Amino acid sequence: MKRASFIAFVVFWFGLMFGPWTVEFAAPQQTITGRVVDTVTGAPIANADVRIQASLTEQATTAADGTFTLRTSRANGEPVTIAAGSLDPESAHAAFYNSKVSVLVGDSGIELTLTAAALSDDTSYEFTSPLDCRLCHGTLFDYWQDSAHRNAARNTWVRDMYDGQGTPGTGGNGFVYKDLHPGFKGDCAECHAPMDSAKNPGDNTDLGTISPFAREFGVSCDVCHKTYDVTNVKLPGVQGMVMARSSRETVFGPLPDSAPNFPGVMRASYSKIHTTGLLCASCHEDNNDHDFDLDYLDEGSVVSEETWSEWLASPFAVPGPGMKTCMDCHMAPKGDRAMCEQYQPVARNPSQVYSHDFEGTTDEFVQNAATLHAVARREGSTLRVSVAVTNDRTGHDLPGGQAIRHALLLVTATSADGASLTFEAAGGDTIPDIGGTGDPAQGYYAGLPGKAFAKIFGNDGETGVFFTEATRIVSDNRIPAGATDWSDYAFSMPEAFDPVSISAKLIYRRAPRELVDIKGWTMTGHGRPNPDLIGPNFGVLMAADVREVPLPGADVNRDKIVNKEGLRLRVVSGATRQFTPGVLVAITDDTGAWVTFDSPAKVSSSGAKLTQKGRIGGLKLSQFWPSGVTRFLRVTNSDGTETVLRLQRSGSKYLPL
Repeated sequence: MKRASFIAFVVFWFGLMFGPWTVEFAAPQQTITGRVVDTVTGAPIANADVRIQASLTEQATTAADGTFTLRTSRANGEPVTIAAGSLDPESAHAAFYNSKVSVLVGDSGIELTLTAAALSDDTSYEFTSPLDCRLCHGTLFDYWQDSAHRNAARNTWVRDMYDGQGTPGTGGNGFVYKDLHPGFKGDCAECHAPMDSAKNPGDNTDLGTISPFAREFGVSCDVCHKTYDVTNVKLPGVQGMVMARSSRETVFGPLPDSAPNFPGVMRASYSKIHTTGLLCASCHEDNNDHDFDLDYLDEGSVVSEETWSEWLASPFAVPGPGMKTCMDCHMAPKGDRAMCEQYQPVARNPSQVYSHDFEGTTDEFVQNAATLHAVARREGSTLRVSVAVTNDRTGHDLPGGQAIRHALLLVTATSADGASLTFEAAGGDTIPDIGGTGDPAQGYYAGLPGKAFAKIFGNDGETGVFFTEATRIVSDNRIPAGATDWSDYAFSMPEAFDPVSISAKLIYRRAPRELVDIKGWTMTGHGRPNPDLIGPNFGVLMAADVREVPLPGADVNRDKIVNKEGLRLRVVSGATRQFTPGVLVAITDDTGAWVTFDSPAKVSSSGAKLTQKGRIGGLKLSQFWPSGVTRFLRVTNSDGTETVLRLQRSGSKYLPL
């Protein structure tokens, strides 16, 4: 070997052995092989899910002949439990009870037998009491017992809208479905009292005369876990649910490796609809019965709730790391490690144990649903405020659920002495009647600067009707998941540039204020003080941007803003306010949040010219701000004064708006 080559060889190996890096070698992969077959016929079961029980990664899918090879990095000979469940990807009707077997890592020829689940239905079946489920699933029961699902049939607001019997003294005021349609039962019980409704397939159930059992336990454990398919999400509740009620033991769920085997009591079957949220859609998406003929799919039926479709159209439904199902948000794991605390409990990763509290419109949940950014800019004696509301943490339209729910955007501007600035009517929207007509100090916000995000129903004679009476959707400006709504407002400022403040608040309300007053809803339907009547916000504050507006900075020549080797701005000739050293340049993103450049701007010695180069948000300026897009530009001087411009990029130029 030549001397130079030898030296290079020695240096290479010295570096490999003693360098700062490490070389990782994959752990040897052991296997467990076998076959999954039908217990009765011996036929192979394809596409069955086989996994080491409670493992998140050690799993396999059976081939057409039922065989599987399960790979693991565990030691050869280590005892493990493997379990299998069959979820036919083509049909939810091919169901088997999950099964498990104890094996050793390295074993081969394992045979897992699955018994076909009993899918026949018996409408006379008496649903299992949740108190029985509590014996083994105490933690999950504790989550459920205070949930909206448990209290679905005891919701006083639902009763008030149905027959006026929820709130003593006032529940019968205003709209009452049974008063308008005394010959019809309506479809409220299909979702709110499913244990009674499921006994009368094809015929609606009167919510006012349901059994004490159905009223006490609402949407019980057995209702959801007896259901294995949904025929049509547009049908109300149990009318679209397919159940297996021939025996108590058949229970459906999302885990193929949960394999309790207590004949006559509980046997688990892997279910597709419990993994996707389709089960939720049976009650959280439906049409109304516009002509009261019990046909919810005929022409003219209006979509009364469409949470499932909204989710399907959202970024949260796209497979990948950002995907979130209904369960991920509304049944979020809370650190529990077992589905069952009795009879050989399986220790699981907390991500597999969903909480069963079905959190949705609680104050804490609503407060974390959206983001709000307000941009204020001075134009002479006018203060202009642009507000961006982004539905960035909700997997459906905001607000979602029943259409009486809505969100109000309330925008105000005040002078240094606390007086409200005069709203220029031509400069923006005002809150409609749904916000309540009356004293703003008591939460009646109709006519104030702002807007309402709501779905409004109508029929031939009225606008703003309850969904049961609707023959059309008048408007729907709710914000889709991932989208941002922009709105603009203008206020007259005092002659001097006195300190002024702006406030933009997004307030969630459970019902129109007029309806709340008519029905006397001082408490929510679940017996808590009604936030819609509690100041200072008179609703749940979802998001807010409240702050002072700085004094104006440099007076920029808006006709000469260019992007040539960086952003270049010039001060208007003869202006007294200039750029100062240490200025900070920022641009709004799609949601209205300010993003600053990663390098400082350069200011000429005279303070009349500013040049900003570098990246913003990790991108080139042309990537961050594409041509044709409107954004806000902010220049903050070292003394805190600000220049804010609304511009549309057009090639290398920026046009003022």
